[in-house]
Amino acid sequence: MRLLLANPNTTNAVTDRVVREAVRCASAGTEIVGVTADFGVAIVSTAAENAIAGHAALDLIATHYAGCDAVIIAMSFDTGAHAARQLFGMPVIGITEAALHTACLAGGRFGLVVPGAVSVPLYLDLIDRSGLRGRMAALEVVEMDSVTSYLDEAALEQKLRAAAERLADRPDIEAIVLSGAASAGVARRIQPCLAVPIVDGVAAAVRQAELLVALDLGPRVRPRRLAADDPTTGLSPPLTQAFGPPVQPRPADGPVTHHRGKPRPVKPHRGPTGRAGRAS
Repeated sequence: MRLLLANPNTTNAVTDRVVREAVRCASAGTEIVGVTADFGVAIVSTAAENAIAGHAALDLIATHYAGCDAVIIAMSFDTGAHAARQLFGMPVIGITEAALHTACLAGGRFGLVVPGAVSVPLYLDLIDRSGLRGRMAALEVVEMDSVTSYLDEAALEQKLRAAAERLADRPDIEAIVLSGAASAGVARRIQPCLAVPIVDGVAAAVRQAELLVALDLGPRVRPRRLAADDPTTGLSPPLTQAFGPPVQPRPADGPVTHHRGKPRPVKPHRGPTGRAGRAS
């Protein structure tokens, strides 16, 4: 099984962090391919930036989905996930929606940790689309003032840990969701300090993608569009092709992982538990 982790941000460091955690938690035999947008915003935090990321996500998937069995949107607003399901006919999982549903299985009401107050409306919209606002008991914001502060892994983990501990002390919270792609791996490291389960979106998305592939639960019907001689203009060739008649994607050419620019060959990577994957 091969999973495509598509990061609609343009920051390779986030893709690297997400891929490392995905490799660690993937099942034996699951390959992880990480890709990063080559246009758009470094770290998306507003609605306008998120709209740009939606285009970037679809373009990224159209370019790299050949030979993959499922796609994971490696950005915490799950940007483009619903559209990609319609367009590419395969399971597409958003890391935050995966974490939200997993938290609901782990407990009754959950608490959510969000990096950056400016992004709270985007998270609330996502929770509403998931139908889970009634299950959220509280929200903790970890303030960020720059992309640099968001990418400072040690400082970010310290802030996330403090926010998670505050949520865990509440009697109405039975699970915690840690949002933000850059927080991949933090939940696993701070879980021993908490009295309630804390969910990492990357880990949840990888396992859910594997399950959907195993159960053959990809999209079955592609929505019908209005007939047009030239349905698209100005899109990249791969995305233009995706809007055409459905085709079977060409198998990928060997063991490569994609980042911005040209694909580059990599050696197979095995995490500390011996699970196979591909690191970028």
